[in-house]
Amino acid sequence: MISRHPITCHVLDTTSGKPAQNVQVLLQIATSFPASSTESYDQDYVYSTVATASTNSDGRVSHWSLVDDELSTAPINISDDRFIAAMQHKLTSTQVPWIVRVRFKNIAEYFANDTFFPYADIVFTVPVGSLANGEHFHIPLLLSKYSYTTYRGS
Repeated sequence: MISRHPITCHVLDTTSGKPAQNVQVLLQIATSFPASSTESYDQDYVYSTVATASTNSDGRVSHWSLVDDELSTAPINISDDRFIAAMQHKLTSTQVPWIVRVRFKNIAEYFANDTFFPYADIVFTVPVGSLANGEHFHIPLLLSKYSYTTYRGS
């Protein structure tokens, strides 16, 4: 049984020193890939949204909602395999690794349109099979009006 969702995120407002509440987050997967594996990761991928969420009062995403009506639109139970099925369903290729993008969507609104970055995209790789094997990917976003940074959390 999975004790937590395989992909989580957390947003901290470094200007105020507090969690960033009500930031809209999209979880997306690349559905088209460069023709050759020798091409670099800077190619323009086409992404498909798998799930959406908003950060809670602690700045964390506690539940993702699937956007594919074929699978579900209800919040994902963290012990459920529907999330992994949704990711696999979106893929049109067996490209390894998966290219995943977390888009923190409404940063401009969060800062009342007084920010340099209207949104932040964090793109990372997920080896195929790692989610099914229980690997966890935590994406923290440290955010201010004129900068942001991230790292792979635990």
